[in-house]
Amino acid sequence: MPTVEDIINIGFNNHQGGKLEDAEFAYLEALKLDCENAEACNLMGVLKLQQNDIDSATDWVEKAVNRKPCEYFYETLFQTYIRGGKFEKIIECENAILKNFPKAFPLLFNLALAYKNLNKIVMTQTIQKRLNDYAWARWSAMVLIALMMLFAHMFVDVISPLQEIIQKTHGWTPDVFGQFMGSEYLLNVVGFLIVAGIILDKMGIRFTGELSATMMFLGACIKFYAVSD
Repeated sequence: MPTVEDIINIGFNNHQGGKLEDAEFAYLEALKLDCENAEACNLMGVLKLQQNDIDSATDWVEKAVNRKPCEYFYETLFQTYIRGGKFEKIIECENAILKNFPKAFPLLFNLALAYKNLNKIVMTQTIQKRLNDYAWARWSAMVLIALMMLFAHMFVDVISPLQEIIQKTHGWTPDVFGQFMGSEYLLNVVGFLIVAGIILDKMGIRFTGELSATMMFLGACIKFYAVSD
């Protein structure tokens, strides 16, 4: 007879494979055997969040947190609150977070985000000061951003030695290749230094960072398609 953990693993595998109905069935079966299983409740919440059923997702993850108040479940819970615009619910968890997870960067970040969205500037600055005290977090963010820029430039520069091959296989002229390579720098100046600066000022650094990373990925896909057969 399969154990609760076995059933949850079956549901998780279905979940990863996009078989949400099968995954939900497995999680519910696990909860029939162990109604207090926090992991199954949390996974049900994640599943409902994927289905945009925010209220059900919140109910399930709140059950998970009540049964096992761990950092991972709180992260999921805060995501449901953010999706539902329930920033005040995040603030209600402040005492528990500061007491049990005072160094949990993602939870503190979401707490600062909640205060910011509720226009509580003083508390936002207080939480941000806590975040700034973590040197590892600042260095990690800097390294990730630097790596993103490194890979972006590598993707541009790595194609330079292929000029002769592309001219032979695709019939490109030196002028066409020059336009192709030069367009990247033109777009950088106009698109990223000017337009992105305006977006950063209006929308904030988080949105701008996500948008930039998405644009880099789409640009890489277009460039790959352009030079492929």
